[in-house]
Amino acid sequence: METMKKINHILDKICTWLAYLSCLVVFIMMCHIVIDVLLRTVFKIVVLGTYETTQYVYMPTIILAAFAFTYRCGVLPKFDTFTTKGSDAWKKGVQVWIMIIEVIVFFLLAFYSYQAAGLALADKRAVMGGGRLIPTWWVFFISPVSFTIMLIDCVVEKICMFMDWKHNKPVEGASEAAATQAFSAEITEHDEEGGDK
Repeated sequence: METMKKINHILDKICTWLAYLSCLVVFIMMCHIVIDVLLRTVFKIVVLGTYETTQYVYMPTIILAAFAFTYRCGVLPKFDTFTTKGSDAWKKGVQVWIMIIEVIVFFLLAFYSYQAAGLALADKRAVMGGGRLIPTWWVFFISPVSFTIMLIDCVVEKICMFMDWKHNKPVEGASEAAATQAFSAEITEHDEEGGDK
């Protein structure tokens, strides 16, 4: 379990730094756009390549760098819709299938992202903007890093889940279901009391 905690700590650090990178690129992009608009409107100076740089460099970096962070924080949806209802046997069965699907999906995403990044590096991928080539090959390496982190996170989470089952801990989702049931019962009881009055 200590090993899992250490891996989780390392993943947290990497995801946090990637999120910082995303925030930094947002700031750089906004400064770039503001300067571009200011020069165009006030000084009538045209800055070439702003649109292409924003489209092919800034935006992919912002989104892909923060992808793993948002997934780990629970902002992105996960395949756990059916684990909140049903018996413990049902929840365990669904969680096993979810684990298999998630591992396969993230493995394929990471694998093909690395292939795309390798091709981009080999081709020295770049886009034309403002009469010059803007290198974009390095942007392709952000997505495989994010997908690899998500894959490792998924595997670690499932290992921890199996260890919890081994120690007969409640299945994930059972506590939420119990809390919801208790809350519903409390509301019903309150409504009945109000009706009696």
